[in-house]
Amino acid sequence: MSPVQYGVIKSLILPPGIFLVAFLVCFIIFFIKKRVFIYSFSLSIFFLYLFSTPFFSQNLASAIESYDVINIESLDKKRSSVIVILGCNRYSNAPEFSYRDTVSACTLVRLRYGALLHKKTGFPILVSGGSVFNESLSEAEMMKDVLSREFNTDVLLVEEKSRNTMENAKEVSNLLVRNKFEQVILVTHASHMLRAEYSFNYHGKTIIPAPTYFYSTKDDKPFYFMLLPNIKAFNTTSMILYEIIGYAWIKI
Repeated sequence: MSPVQYGVIKSLILPPGIFLVAFLVCFIIFFIKKRVFIYSFSLSIFFLYLFSTPFFSQNLASAIESYDVINIESLDKKRSSVIVILGCNRYSNAPEFSYRDTVSACTLVRLRYGALLHKKTGFPILVSGGSVFNESLSEAEMMKDVLSREFNTDVLLVEEKSRNTMENAKEVSNLLVRNKFEQVILVTHASHMLRAEYSFNYHGKTIIPAPTYFYSTKDDKPFYFMLLPNIKAFNTTSMILYEIIGYAWIKI
């Protein structure tokens, strides 16, 4: 499947695309059978509300964010170790950076935590991420640049061939074997860790999860705020559904 085909399918099966498809189906049904239209339309509105509530998005996230925060003290300092940071898209043609591509906010979260782990452990860093649409600069090169200039952190290895999580795992695993690393600390979003770990295991590599940015974390607002719809919760639901579908897809 090409990146273009993948992007089209992704936009249609995840919110908000799935609701636009549902509304279209409802209106087609309207001209065929009005009672079915009423039920279908009402159901679509209900799920649109449900997916937009923090209550639903946080509980959905907790279903796949099953990894604890890494215990640095438990790491074996004597083994040959590396911190692997996975890329997470790019910020294209950024005006504030002279219209150059740079790392996305999603990637920046992972780089920040990876840099922190590096400072606490002294383990070298490997960054992974290619050019999905054949951009001139890979995600990994941009990650290396940001770590060096903004976090004062050196990068030992750069993997820039991969275009998705399974390819991340394949290409990184090859580098790990060639460089004889025994202990692999994997940095990615808590919601992405399930799919990432499965991908690395598939390619014969056992990893130590180092998840960051938990969407299931509760805040201190009154409970009724959990039932009020907002765009942040809707985006979270969309991202978690993407991870669930992605995990099911690679297993199939």
